[in-house]
Amino acid sequence: MARARAFFTVLDAAGNRLPNTTVDVFQVGTTIAVTGTLFDSVSGAGTLTNPLTTDAFGSITFYMADPQNVDLRVQQAGYATRTFGGVHVEQNPSDALTVLGSAF
Repeated sequence: MARARAFFTVLDAAGNRLPNTTVDVFQVGTTIAVTGTLFDSVSGAGTLTNPLTTDAFGSITFYMADPQNVDLRVQQAGYATRTFGGVHVEQNPSDALTVLGSAF
């Protein structure tokens, strides 16, 4: 089964990657966690717990059963919390890095 993939890197205003940043995945326009399962790979062999935490490079990757829009709330100690609305999780995305811009 093909799954929809999301890959994001969280940066500060200076362009530095932010590891260990908390990223909540919400239903659009709410602070309610998405109801679908978040998978750790395209195979769906493992699942992830929401909220997610960015890796050592400030990145997160997750997969969903179907393409959809979600809101992402990004939180890191010492920075203002920021929400990105209507982020598209798509099937067959390009391998290009999607950056959340100057998140903080």
